Amino acid sequence: MAEIIISHPYVILMLEHFEISLPVHDLTISQICEKYQINEALFIAFTDLYCKKKEIPELKLTADDAKTITRFLTATHRYYSERVYPKIMQLIERMSKENHHREMKLVSVFFADYFKEVTTHLDYENQVFHPYVDFLVEREKGMPYKENYADYSVSQYQDHHDD
Repeated sequence: MAEIIISHPYVILMLEHFEISLPVHDLTISQICEKYQINEALFIAFTDLYCKKKEIPELKLTADDAKTITRFLTATHRYYSERVYPKIMQLIERMSKENHHREMKLVSVFFADYFKEVTTHLDYENQVFHPYVDFLVEREKGMPYKENYADYSVSQYQDHHDD
């Protein structure tokens, strides 16, 4: 794994989204996947994406993989909400202070509106859709579940996502 990280540093971000602690030292992908209970084929597919490989093998995913993916997405959402977008806002504010063109106000307003829209979308996924996926997985496994999503379906998510 260390060689992959050295040649593709963005894989560190992927590890963070999988909530894998650094350093990984000499752990192999198999050892990491076993330690963090991640399907190795899924992990390799994500790694290939982060390494910009053009062809990703077809995967046979399990219910547990669905939960892994939603955890990954939730961590990714947190990264963008707490780190990326605030940093962009700071840069826009700095540009506005250094550049007094009236267009800078438009940039600020546009990005603030965009950030609000994205945050609403990410919150919906984190608070509604990801728990729904967890519910489906628990139901599939015959496990007791906390919430009942009888009135919700993936088509509602799709309608919300396509907006």
